[in-house]
Amino acid sequence: MLADDPRPAYPEISESDNEFCDILRAENQQRFIEYDRPEHLEMRKVMHAYFTLKPMEEWRLLVRSAIVGLLDAAEARGNVDLMRDLAVPLPALVIAEMMGVPASERPHIRVLTEKLLHRGGSEPDPHVQGITEMNDYASPIVKDRMVNPKEDFISVLADGEKPGVSTRDQVLGNAALLLLAGHGTTIGLTCNGTLSFMTNRDQ
Repeated sequence: MLADDPRPAYPEISESDNEFCDILRAENQQRFIEYDRPEHLEMRKVMHAYFTLKPMEEWRLLVRSAIVGLLDAAEARGNVDLMRDLAVPLPALVIAEMMGVPASERPHIRVLTEKLLHRGGSEPDPHVQGITEMNDYASPIVKDRMVNPKEDFISVLADGEKPGVSTRDQVLGNAALLLLAGHGTTIGLTCNGTLSFMTNRDQ
């Protein structure tokens, strides 16, 4: 597993950053992408069915509806900032729906996501706070889904804990991974793609 690699970091980590890096290392150890076979394969099998073509086609309507809602809200405010009003909130909205987060709690998920996307530079570190707050938020949900499963991704992850494929810490780590995965790429694609269309209107 990559997280168990005994070799020193390159480039070298400054002593002042050691605590932060230890926290990141412990966090990353719980995510299935850090494992090799056979553990990786077993954890991936648990999640695979949720991300096949048919379920993703069903999410298309949700994504379209979320885009329309965000743009309508921006238009009603009288000005539009693509990054602020669409690119950043869109992934959080869609992922919150996938996780089965109630609409009333989605602003909290957006705050957690912003903290988890932060990397160093302040004290206390928002990313470290985000890890703790994400675990505090998701832990009772996972516990509930173990006995009351729903059609959401948290239930899928929790289902992997029942046969011992994943530990509770791994379930929580992979829930945080879902929050993070695709945010940077989706934000970049939305902004850069829009800029490309605006500067190449003939295409």
